[in-house]
Amino acid sequence: MTPIFANRVLLPPGRKAADAVSEAISKSINEKCVSALIPSTKGESLANKYESAIDVSIPCKIDSGLIICTSGSTGNPKAVEISSNSLEAAAKLVNSKFTEPASWLLAINPAFIGGTMVIARALMQNQKWEYCCNLIAMMKKEFGSDYLSSEIFIEDEPYIISSVMHNGNYYQIKVSK
Repeated sequence: MTPIFANRVLLPPGRKAADAVSEAISKSINEKCVSALIPSTKGESLANKYESAIDVSIPCKIDSGLIICTSGSTGNPKAVEISSNSLEAAAKLVNSKFTEPASWLLAINPAFIGGTMVIARALMQNQKWEYCCNLIAMMKKEFGSDYLSSEIFIEDEPYIISSVMHNGNYYQIKVSK
C-alpha cells in the first residue's frame, strides 16, 4: 500500500490534458507510480469538488496506477483508484477484439475514465492517438445528420466514415481509406 499520496496532475483543458494523461499512464506503468488526475473546469465550485474528491490524507490502496475523478453528473465527483495492472488488462482486452492495431481518435474528455482508456488502449498497442474535441458535433455541423460516407481528414490523410455505433456513453466510428 502506498503510504500517503500520489503525484497530483492538474489537467489543463483540451489537447494538453490528453498529453498529460498519456504521460501519467506511461509513468504509472513504466515507473510504477500513482498519479491523481484532476480535471480543470471554468466553474470554481466544480473545481473545488474535484479537488476535494481526492483526499490527500487518505492513503492510496494501489502501488501504481491512476486516481481519476468521476464526472459528478449524478452527485459529487468521487475518486476512483485504478491499478496499473487493471489499466493494462482492460486496454489489452479491448485491443484483442481487433484483428490489427486500431487507430484511436480521442473525441471525449481525457480527464475522465472513458478518455483515459482511449489513450491507454493506444499506448498498449504502441499506436498514436489523435485528439478531436467533440467529433460527433463537428461531423453533424460539417456534413449534416447524414455523415456516413463523408470524407474526413486525420493527420492530413483522407478517410471515409463507414459506420458510427453508439454504445451508451461513447461512439465507435469506423473509417476507411
